[in-house]
Amino acid sequence: MSLVYVRNKKNNTTYVYESTAYWDKEKQQSRNTRVCIGKLVDNEFVPNKQYKLQQELEQLRQEIPNLQAPTESARKFYGATYLLERIGDHYGITEDLQRCFPDTYKQILSLAFFLVLEENNTISRFPKWAATHVLPYNEDLQPQQCSTLFQSVTEDLKQQFSLLQTARRSDREYLSFDISSASSYVETFKQSKYRGAKGQDMLAQINLTLVCGEESRMPVYYKKLPNNISDLFTLKKILKDINALITGKIKFVLDRDFFSEENINALYSNHYKFLMGTRISLDFIQQHLAPVRETIKKRSHYHPSHQLGCYSIMSAWPHERVKKRTGEIVKTEKRIYVHLYYSEQLAIEDKVAFYKRLDLLEEELYANKRVSSHKDLYEKYFHVKQSSARRISFTLNQDAIDAEQKNFGYFSLLSNDIKEPIEALEVYRGRSVIENAFSNLKERLNMRGTAASYEQNLEGKLFVQFIAHLFVSAIDNTMKEKDLYRTYTRSELLDTLDMIEQFQNLGHSPRVGKLTDEQRTLYEHFGLDAPY
Repeated sequence: MSLVYVRNKKNNTTYVYESTAYWDKEKQQSRNTRVCIGKLVDNEFVPNKQYKLQQELEQLRQEIPNLQAPTESARKFYGATYLLERIGDHYGITEDLQRCFPDTYKQILSLAFFLVLEENNTISRFPKWAATHVLPYNEDLQPQQCSTLFQSVTEDLKQQFSLLQTARRSDREYLSFDISSASSYVETFKQSKYRGAKGQDMLAQINLTLVCGEESRMPVYYKKLPNNISDLFTLKKILKDINALITGKIKFVLDRDFFSEENINALYSNHYKFLMGTRISLDFIQQHLAPVRETIKKRSHYHPSHQLGCYSIMSAWPHERVKKRTGEIVKTEKRIYVHLYYSEQLAIEDKVAFYKRLDLLEEELYANKRVSSHKDLYEKYFHVKQSSARRISFTLNQDAIDAEQKNFGYFSLLSNDIKEPIEALEVYRGRSVIENAFSNLKERLNMRGTAASYEQNLEGKLFVQFIAHLFVSAIDNTMKEKDLYRTYTRSELLDTLDMIEQFQNLGHSPRVGKLTDEQRTLYEHFGLDAPY
């Protein structure tokens, strides 16, 4: 590049040009291009406006070497995490976490988002997943940092968070109580016991109790328990622990493993409301089922939404209470509602399962390879004869089989509070949300990795899983309310939203990619404006 001076004879002005040489391939010769950059005035160079602007820009680039034209720097998935952020704001989850964990609440939320959206992956996969998603915590969070975070979750901080969450709901609704068990390879849990079949790993068994709002179906409290969960003493102990949290009444929702006359009598004596599953074979249930066994199957008692028949009976429970001072037994009758149900589909499933069990028992008898734990079943369902030559013959005990089959498809609930059978069924089935939410936690607890070798680490994992369960419960509630389960599973709905991208450009605010009508409609179901 060189400077060329050209004098214009008309105005007697000398112009200055930058001349750049280049090779012309067609003409096979060197040629030049000229660009005017200014003129000479009194033998002094005066740049024109264009050249002056170029020089200023070049100087600016030298002062700021990294200055570049704005370019697209990143794009991440945003639609599903946007939904979770709004849920966290609505239910006060984010605010309460920030008050309890001011330095780490964003990390806890980000891990909880991962557990909700990637329910089948372990936390070791979090860093790779986080690199492609917009999260509250936008920095690297490696497995070792996660471990440190888990160990920082103390009992006092968990208690404080539960207090804040309970205060948001306890004045407006009853609270339901449930317990779920989990197995773990972690040997350091102080409250774990061991169980396992012969030839299998002995797994540490822990139990988790969960307290949920009945109307909101939102959990507000959890606790790790000793193994003997069916003992009423354990229930009383838990009540003492959570009395500081719960100011209103507690309505128990318990599965059939809790059923016993002692437990029900104690619930009545302490004036607790309850809904409890029971075994259909119980004498108390059979007394009420026998007169209406065929009536329940009629069309007039069929509920199309649940595809089953239902029938409720107000009855009397033979309550017994022992006076502390005298030891005298006081007998009274307490009102109780017996809810009975019949499902044709369940009857088929019961029959198939029962026949498979009989097939197995017959094979064991034919092969003369009896299993000691099946002794009572052999005696119940077969008439077995053994000859002197040790030959075995047997026939079916048809009376016992008929007695078993007559209960196929039936199930029952007991309550001293809920009168309507469908309401009782829906409240009881609400426990499945709790069980499903903890099922993924159980899988994570089953891992053998060294990262799960500290009890405090596992306590922190339980807490983060509990936070994830808050979000799962909120999503499930809306999906049920808006009847979205007819079209989507929860994973399918979240995957549909997760495809929405956010573009992050240097020098510009983040922007969201184009949304489909389906995605906008889903946000409307949750009462949200679409992200932009």
